[in-house]
Amino acid sequence: MVSLRRAITRLSGGDDGVVFEKGGWRRQLLVGATGRRSWSPVRRRNVYEDRRDVLNAVFDEAIALEPAQRLGQAPRTVTINPASRVEAKSISRRTLSSIVTYLQRRSIDVHLLDPDRKHGGLQHAVSGYHTGTTLEQAVALVENCDLYIGADSLLVHVAYQRRTPVLVLYNEANLYFAPPGVAEQGSYLEFVTRKGDQDLWSALDGQLARP
Repeated sequence: MVSLRRAITRLSGGDDGVVFEKGGWRRQLLVGATGRRSWSPVRRRNVYEDRRDVLNAVFDEAIALEPAQRLGQAPRTVTINPASRVEAKSISRRTLSSIVTYLQRRSIDVHLLDPDRKHGGLQHAVSGYHTGTTLEQAVALVENCDLYIGADSLLVHVAYQRRTPVLVLYNEANLYFAPPGVAEQGSYLEFVTRKGDQDLWSALDGQLARP
């Protein structure tokens, strides 16, 4: 940490500053002794809005946040990623199997991303089963589908940036990290691991039938 502080001091000028993705004690530890200015978001409303506000403060430019793309009609192709960096957020095998069955019965092409190779038993039930994909390949699958369904993870934010309609599946909902518009539009399902097949399918009916 001391070496990093010295590097910040050596590589920056007195008028330079440091922008942090998050606030907290690390900010003070890194730049407190360097004399450099620093900015970090204050957690208030939504991670996108909070980080937008800090960038507005740094660059003095207004940054617009568009709401997430809505699903305009029933999807023909769906990309699903059940995985998350945080295991507690990942979608269970039972829940994923139920969702795939629902989509299969409606003749919807499903591309399943399985980076952890936990769902090989579903590879014959989907149109495309993808393991070992690069980030570029995963982004292409998200970009080229009608709807992205996934756990709270990176690809939810990729879908937002690529203007792909998204349905976020939460075990325990934390909408602070949801892209703009997801909460307002109701483009998410809560407590999916607690739902039986009929409850889950009914919830999916409500999502996929929305104008």
